[in-house]
Amino acid sequence: MENSEAQGLTAFFRRLRKGKGGIELQTVTRQNSCALSPTRTPCQALLLRDKDKFRAKCYDTAFFQGQIEAERRAAPARRVSPNEHDTENEALARRIFGEKLMRTARHSLAFVAFALLFCAATSITSSAQTLTTLYSFCTQMYCPDGAEPVAALIQASDGNLYGTTQGSILCNYGCGSVFRITPNGDFTTLYTFCSQSHCADGANPTAALLQATDGNLYGTTLIGGTQSGSCNFGSGGCGTIFKITPSGALTTLYTFCPHQNCLDGNLPTAALVQASDGNFYGTTFEGGAFGAGTIFKVTTTGTLTTLYSFCAQQNCPDGREPGTLIQATDGNFYGTTFEGGASDNGTVFRITPSGMLTTLHSFDISDGAFPEAGLVQATDGNFYGVTGAGGYYIRGTIFRITPSGTLTTLYSFGSQQNDGVQPLAALMQASNGSLYGSTSSGGAHNGGTLFKVTLDGTLTSLYSFCTEHNCTDGSSPRGGLLQAADGNLYGTTFQEGSRLRGTVFSFTGPSPTAVQFVPVTPCRLVDTRQTQTPIVGGTFQFFNVPQLGNCNIPSTAAAYSLNVTVVPHQHLGYLTSWPAGRPQPTVSTMNSPDGRTKANAAIVSAGASAAVSVYATDTTDVILDINGYFTAPGSQTLQFYQLTPCRIVDTRNNMHGGTLRPAWSGITPSPPTAAFRAARKPIRSTSRPSRHRAVWTISPFGPRARPGRLFPRSTTTPEPSWPMRPSSLPVPTTPPPFTLTATRLTC
Repeated sequence: MENSEAQGLTAFFRRLRKGKGGIELQTVTRQNSCALSPTRTPCQALLLRDKDKFRAKCYDTAFFQGQIEAERRAAPARRVSPNEHDTENEALARRIFGEKLMRTARHSLAFVAFALLFCAATSITSSAQTLTTLYSFCTQMYCPDGAEPVAALIQASDGNLYGTTQGSILCNYGCGSVFRITPNGDFTTLYTFCSQSHCADGANPTAALLQATDGNLYGTTLIGGTQSGSCNFGSGGCGTIFKITPSGALTTLYTFCPHQNCLDGNLPTAALVQASDGNFYGTTFEGGAFGAGTIFKVTTTGTLTTLYSFCAQQNCPDGREPGTLIQATDGNFYGTTFEGGASDNGTVFRITPSGMLTTLHSFDISDGAFPEAGLVQATDGNFYGVTGAGGYYIRGTIFRITPSGTLTTLYSFGSQQNDGVQPLAALMQASNGSLYGSTSSGGAHNGGTLFKVTLDGTLTSLYSFCTEHNCTDGSSPRGGLLQAADGNLYGTTFQEGSRLRGTVFSFTGPSPTAVQFVPVTPCRLVDTRQTQTPIVGGTFQFFNVPQLGNCNIPSTAAAYSLNVTVVPHQHLGYLTSWPAGRPQPTVSTMNSPDGRTKANAAIVSAGASAAVSVYATDTTDVILDINGYFTAPGSQTLQFYQLTPCRIVDTRNNMHGGTLRPAWSGITPSPPTAAFRAARKPIRSTSRPSRHRAVWTISPFGPRARPGRLFPRSTTTPEPSWPMRPSSLPVPTTPPPFTLTATRLTC
């Protein structure tokens, strides 16, 4: 057998151990292993006492098979998850690569498979929320619509959800795809990988997409590409970075391993992140100077720079096999490695944009092991994550770690009955401040779970997959959750559904949390003219509001009432402000195409580390003033509900009734969620007069909107000249629609 094939299959099975490949060992129910007691299985106890002996004994295939047979005899029969395709994959791989190497590769799976012995008991769940299966993959033979998604979804600026399916490594269920799905379940396959000869366009994407500031989607494929390095499967390559338009036109920006030894890395398994400097940053699972993975920077045109190669020292104390990065509000990147570190159980690290890496923590099994997922920076400034193994019950953990590296284990899975096993996906902080996540296994029906956990570690199981007959609701969720603009949670399952190849689902999101307004004496937070740090065009900056200007804003504030002033260096297409750490929304806070100094009010929720992000299309100085903040409401106050910024009307290009005419009213569509049906709505409006001077007004629609009663005498946007002018105000409403009225046009 050729070395390239052997190395390729070895990498494949290392992916399987992480839970992202096409073959898995079947597990069986261990009926008595979830008792709420310190009792551990022999392998769990051995893992804590002597890791070398654990590897020698518990990784042994014969020993593991003996354990499986014992379990089968001891446990009642259960329905085996339909995974016939796994057997087919294994048989085909055996014919291609040989039985001996198959046994060697399977040898490394014993730990994960053994760790997935879970219990069958009743879970404490939340009954107020509902899961809806939006789509089941593989509707036709060979799965032209994709199969087995393992990545999280994203919501793009058009309001639709976008994602990837990995397919199978041998492509007998496709080589992966990019898809679009509406929140109502209308599904479109945008691109099928390996459409080009020798998979020059890439194959098997395992990471989530990213919508960049240019509106296009960016992502990675695990293998494929135009190069043929030492990681290849037959004639395939070592992975790619691609750009795809929302309509499905794909461009390969970079193919890994163009030279011998893959010094630039290979097998990119993690999502990209667009940093404040406008470039993309990411990781490769293997390759680099020491073969243990890399961190790289790549421009929007595909120029790649390797910033760091892992395992730079003997025994890899800096870690190996890195996962997804996030950029924190201090400007640095944070992430995890699956293995390596002081105990070879994985690490948490920080790396500067220039490539200086610091290992913040090495896991030692008792506090977790083998973290596959990335981190999330919460509003308290700390990072939160999960490990797929380790903890008290060796079933995975949820942890908190400070930017300086102090780690606290918040929760060990197995502490409650049916709380799940092996979390593989990153956590997500929702609008109510709690973290939401999933486990790939366990739960009431052994299909994985959805859970909520507070920042202090109180966990609530929300849903157990395989609840429906024949698991039509899916099983084994491995991608993270997304809270969309409608407030609901969206995600994917790797297996099951009506076609057995995974699903897309929605889950009722948390109810909006009410806050009240607390006015403060107007105070200047920052003036980038004074600090000489303008926002460079095409980039964004973080502003940690409670730490700026000595304005005495509490770090617990939920949102800020800001006045944003722009001083463009030439012209400014638009400026956007949004909570730090969240996806950039397609809304504009300010426009100044003529380059004039302009100001506008903005209510911005507090993001990661209580900060806000500000992006500008063109270089501009920014002045931020604050006149109040929002906090938990009292009993006698008006309540304000935060929502994800969302564009509801754009009359350009003949949309939503087209351009407003003098003395003409246009009725907008009703906003999409019940949360908008409030007494007052903060509406940010932008006017662009067609000619000369215009004055226009926003008012409620309905019987109350009568002259002399509700038509305001003041104007929303008086504009004495042609350029765009934004404004922000609360609009009282009766039924949800409101009216835009152009009251006069003068020459």
